[in-house]
Amino acid sequence: MPELLDAALDGRTDWTHADEGQLREQLRRSEAELQRCREYGRVLWSRLDQSRRYLLDHVAGGEGDATSMLRHECEWQTWADLFSVVSSTLAGRAGDAGFGSSEATLIARAHGVQISPPAP
Repeated sequence: MPELLDAALDGRTDWTHADEGQLREQLRRSEAELQRCREYGRVLWSRLDQSRRYLLDHVAGGEGDATSMLRHECEWQTWADLFSVVSSTLAGRAGDAGFGSSEATLIARAHGVQISPPAP
């Protein structure tokens, strides 16, 4: 895990006896770290979204009649499970209420493959 995601605040957890200058400096550092975390989160989200699109368009062959890289039912099942997890992760903490799972199942069916619905 990147150091940026480490929850420690300079190793100090008790700020009750800090003076105003120390608190302001810690606030400044915390705001800077929060901004770095947001930027990192945006990069991760964008890359995960690119991965989802690759899984859909190139591995599964899209939603239409395009050729798929997947040849066997077990490959489709693995793809559907991964696609579902990626889609749910992109939706945020609350998940996607099974949308990615449903979408994966429909795409597999469009390619003539019956799979077990991935767990949402």
